[in-house]
Amino acid sequence: MNEEHRRLICVALEKYLSRVEPREAAFRDLAKRHSVLPILPDWTGFVGLREDGAVFRVSEDGSLSSEVNAYALHLAKIRGPELFPELGFLAPKVSPDWVLCWSCGGSGKVVVEGHSVDNIRCLCGGIGSLPPDLAELLCASRR
Repeated sequence: MNEEHRRLICVALEKYLSRVEPREAAFRDLAKRHSVLPILPDWTGFVGLREDGAVFRVSEDGSLSSEVNAYALHLAKIRGPELFPELGFLAPKVSPDWVLCWSCGGSGKVVVEGHSVDNIRCLCGGIGSLPPDLAELLCASRR
């Protein structure tokens, strides 16, 4: 993590902590307590990014864990820049060795009964492909 990236994370965290959106209050308090920016919020907590680039799972009960699985980390690297555009450096860089997503066929979209569903994210996170190591891990978990 270089100095510019650290600065951008700090700026994003400061902006996040200054928001007054009531729905974010609980996560905002946890983000402040642990000095982590929520880059992948879900129903039970969030994956948070610390200034030094370390990633943590923060549960709604306030517990902090450095154990973030590879799939959550992949999605966090996609969702983080969507929530905080200054974190574009986190976005995965698709390379030729990436595996075409078997869930969406490479479109990045979830399709139900012939219609694209925008409020559901595909297995690949909307990219259309997966890093080989993650694809292998996800395939193994389906067996």
